[in-house]
Amino acid sequence: MNNKVASSGLQITSTVSDSSGGTMIITRGSSAGSADAGSAAKKVEGAVYAYIQAVRALGRTTIHTEEIAKALGLPVDRVDATLDALKKKGVKVLA
Repeated sequence: MNNKVASSGLQITSTVSDSSGGTMIITRGSSAGSADAGSAAKKVEGAVYAYIQAVRALGRTTIHTEEIAKALGLPVDRVDATLDALKKKGVKVLA
């Protein structure tokens, strides 16, 4: 496992690569200054969308909001609201 850690202000980004060639980027903390609610909502939306895309890439055609919430560490109602926002933008969601 190869770990690379970069720190900028209070934000810590860690890139982890395993022997199978998979890479995961984990970001913790916040950047200098506080993030506004719109920025946080955009990040959640991006994470939910990326998760749906990953599930699609694996060939799955259905997914439950509870699975997305558990995988991303979010409340189910937050995922539901995010899915509604994605649907309004024309994204076909699988949930």
